[in-house]
Amino acid sequence: MIGEVCRLRGSNFKRMPNPTSDTCHKTLSACTLMIEFQINLQRLTALSSASSQVRWVLSSWKNTLQVLWKDREEQIDILMRETVHDLVDACTEWLCACDESDVIAVVGAHLSAVLGELDNKESFLSSNEWDTEAELLEYYFDNIRPAVERACVSVQMPDKADEKGISPQDIWTTLLFRSCLWSLLPNFDELDVMVLPSRLMGSRLPVYILWGYTLYA
Repeated sequence: MIGEVCRLRGSNFKRMPNPTSDTCHKTLSACTLMIEFQINLQRLTALSSASSQVRWVLSSWKNTLQVLWKDREEQIDILMRETVHDLVDACTEWLCACDESDVIAVVGAHLSAVLGELDNKESFLSSNEWDTEAELLEYYFDNIRPAVERACVSVQMPDKADEKGISPQDIWTTLLFRSCLWSLLPNFDELDVMVLPSRLMGSRLPVYILWGYTLYA
């Protein structure tokens, strides 16, 4: 959701070193994830009025991305990748203009909600009840999103979100949109893993890596 973009402009090369000690196996299609994201966002806005930021996300897809979109990642050309890169930068710029504490609160609430699901072996995300991008995104919008909004409202001043007209839903939607876009830019060799430096062997120092694939954890 907040992964740094390492892609070189004008390049279709996207292979990167794996920053973790676990092998990276992509079981979800980034192209399909974006389509399902847009379907669920349209479903959400059909039930209530959309904010200016949510309307921007919808229009970015309808007016800019949709005509360039490919069904499979291997079909992506430089034009589509450059457009995706532009929109990632636009999301980053908007998020940086928000109150930092609000963005951190939404990211933290999202991680807590997802990790809470994964820790519960009986939960939907931990089970084998889902195996498609459609099921995953529908669950995120119907369950993770409300949990994030409740968590953020409980710790914020009642009228704080109204100061700039930005709500937790605006931030969460932009973060998820950025994550779906970001996942199209890098790629990792399934056999590549980060070798732990010998100086860290046996260390009990906790290390946390936050990157774009947090969404699919």
